[in-house]
Amino acid sequence: MTDGVPAGERGWRRAVPYLLIFGLCLAVQAALAALKVPQVFDGELLGTDAYMRLVRVAGLHETGAWYDIAVARSNAPHGEVLHWTRPLDILLLAGAWVLTPVVGFRDALFFAGAVVSPLLWAFTGAAFVWAGEPFFGRSGRYLAMVAFLVQPAVMDYSLAGRADHHMLLLLIFVVSFGLTARMLLTPFHAGLALAAGAVAGLGLWVSIEFLLALLAAFAAMTLAWVLHGADGALKNRGFAIGLAVTVGLALLAERPLAAILTEEHDRLSIVHVTITLLALLFWSTARLLEGGGERPRGIPGRLVIAVIGAATAGGLLYLLFPKFFAGPMVDVDPRIFPIWFDKVAESQSLLPTDARNAGLLLYYLGAALVCLPFLLWLVVRERARPLWLAWLYAGLALAIYLPLAVFQVRFATYPEILMGLVIVTLVVRARRRLDRDTLGGALARALVTVGLLVGFSAAGLLVLYQGIPAVAGVPAAAKGTGGVICRLKDMAAYLDQPDGFGRRRHTILATTDYGPELLYRTRHAVIATPYHRNPGIFDAHRILTAGADRESRRLIEARGIDLILLCPSAPERAYFSSPGGGARATLYRRLAAGRAPEWLSRVALPAELAGSFRLYEVIRAP
Repeated sequence: MTDGVPAGERGWRRAVPYLLIFGLCLAVQAALAALKVPQVFDGELLGTDAYMRLVRVAGLHETGAWYDIAVARSNAPHGEVLHWTRPLDILLLAGAWVLTPVVGFRDALFFAGAVVSPLLWAFTGAAFVWAGEPFFGRSGRYLAMVAFLVQPAVMDYSLAGRADHHMLLLLIFVVSFGLTARMLLTPFHAGLALAAGAVAGLGLWVSIEFLLALLAAFAAMTLAWVLHGADGALKNRGFAIGLAVTVGLALLAERPLAAILTEEHDRLSIVHVTITLLALLFWSTARLLEGGGERPRGIPGRLVIAVIGAATAGGLLYLLFPKFFAGPMVDVDPRIFPIWFDKVAESQSLLPTDARNAGLLLYYLGAALVCLPFLLWLVVRERARPLWLAWLYAGLALAIYLPLAVFQVRFATYPEILMGLVIVTLVVRARRRLDRDTLGGALARALVTVGLLVGFSAAGLLVLYQGIPAVAGVPAAAKGTGGVICRLKDMAAYLDQPDGFGRRRHTILATTDYGPELLYRTRHAVIATPYHRNPGIFDAHRILTAGADRESRRLIEARGIDLILLCPSAPERAYFSSPGGGARATLYRRLAAGRAPEWLSRVALPAELAGSFRLYEVIRAP
């Protein structure tokens, strides 16, 4: 890959652009932390996942029980097993251990959680420039830096205080894309193929969401083999070996031997190891049928092999794990979708049903208006050029991720990265055509560059009129009654006072978004957290939307609930609206209005909390 690189750019000088964007990303993140999320400096994190992740890592630090992934104080009294895996836990724990001798473990863990996403974003920026070099060349590296810095969804997920796995997954995606593209463009090299597969396996370990990236990679590699043969089967077999070995080792790292065959679809399991083994079996067979390159079968023969192999692998997977084809949420209680999942911010659609959604669609994905025609042109018109296979790979990946992002905004980071590569290539080509040493030429180059890099996002903001909310994460404070801010941090400090409720552990019923922060800041247990495996979501909703006290009290007794915490705000009122609509007197409505049944006692809160929160204590029968 260093062919044609001037001698002066080899060695450490070649690393300068990557070091530059890494430093620039850190500087941008410092500014964003001060201007957009200043609450991080006051000890608050961004979003529920950040608190829950630190609870999980703190538990690992305290117990050392690597395979015990249950959060005992969640979904009380049963405990909760999340669908997360260990890679991000390892990063956070390593960062905390480094700082623990200086500030103590708890503060060190908070700091690690606050900076992990900005640091991963900086590494992703450097990886983006590296991954895109085959597409736009060295001349586009500095434009690529700017293109990366102005991707709105990517930036939203990178903010300080977001201790979740999204940026880690995106970094792996970018590195995986770069390695796979290079594998497609160069003759077979065992190390490159194994590395590309291993990085893809790491992505699958972080989240089974990476199956989509694997689909794009295998589709591109299979098409390359069908169309060109040559050493394609060797490349794909090497990729499949790296993938299968990494995923197999990841499974051993995630599960004890007694649970190694447990079938799960939303978390790395034997299901996903089986998929990688089927891929390895197919490519090993394809290589064998090719006879080591001595019996080329042509495009029709390779196409037949590919179709039969895909059908056989799919059939075997269906026989072994039929639920896989129903999606990763196949085992989720369907009752939680209308009351919780469908209301999650990052699960919302960008379909332009109104002006706000049209603005959001333009803001996040408006570049597709230019990228798709240009990419289609590249795929159709430049088939004879060496880069054609890489562009085909980018097009296949975009065809998978762009529709998903329109239907669920949480996927917007992936098409933004892919379209960033296309936009930079387009800008580089346009600037070459406008390379006239005149004032008009310079102005045209500037307008094209700025317009293509930021024009669509700026237009989206104009449509929205006002700043848009973060893609994901729930604000640390919600508007309470009378416009008062409900600061959960302050309420948690009250609940954890050693001379008050902190004397012993209580079980708290509150809205799902409060669960993780209460677990992080107090010794208490909670019922509901905003994660699809937690049946407490449905029970909490049933308790507070029931019209009959008998039903609510039965569930409260079964769950051992001691305290009910409310912050009567518009979002919370909407969340706990009665299932059938109307204005019937649910328990939530009565408690929000201060009308408690005789078996609940309202707690007199300090003045700074009483204007926003409602806290009720359950009166046990003598």
